[in-house]
Parts: sequence; C-alpha cells; structure tokens
Amino acid sequence: MVAAIRHGTVIGRGHSHCMAHPIGNPNTQGPFGNTLLHSAVVSGDLREVQKLLAAGADPRIANRQGQTPLRVAAILGHEKIYGVLAASVPPPSG
Repeated sequence: MVAAIRHGTVIGRGHSHCMAHPIGNPNTQGPFGNTLLHSAVVSGDLREVQKLLAAGADPRIANRQGQTPLRVAAILGHEKIYGVLAASVPPPSG
C-alpha cells in the first residue's frame, strides 16, 4: 500500500499545485479522486497541509481507492500531519 501511494497509484499522476496562486476549490478531485490535500500529505509537507486546511480543504474526502488524506498520513507514518488533520475533523454529532 505504501509503495502504491508513493508511486502514484493512490495519489495519481499530474496533480500538482502551487500555493503561491489562488487554488480555487481545495476539495476538487483529480482523475484518481485525489485532492491537493492528498498530494501534500504524500509529500510530507506540513506547511502545505496547514495552508490547504486554512483554505477549506476537507481531510475526510476519499479518493477512488477509499483513502482519505487522514488515512494516507497514518499509512505513511506522518505523525505531525496526522495530528493536524485529526484535529481539524469535527467530532461526529449525535
């Protein structure tokens, strides 16, 4: 699974981004269902993750393989990123 994520099976190819320019909807999904947040998590870029969350990115959005950015952070062992993502998810109401 980790190899698939790193080689693009989970994240997909061609989903690049640059926060120097407005990103529009940060929850837009590419052809593999990945968001910019998926890409930032795989890159291990905590600062980019924080910027995307501030722009309204949703860490609960799953890609076509059912993987959320939160789950990808756990799989890849990005503990700080996982903590930031987990803290941004509201608790279930009920």
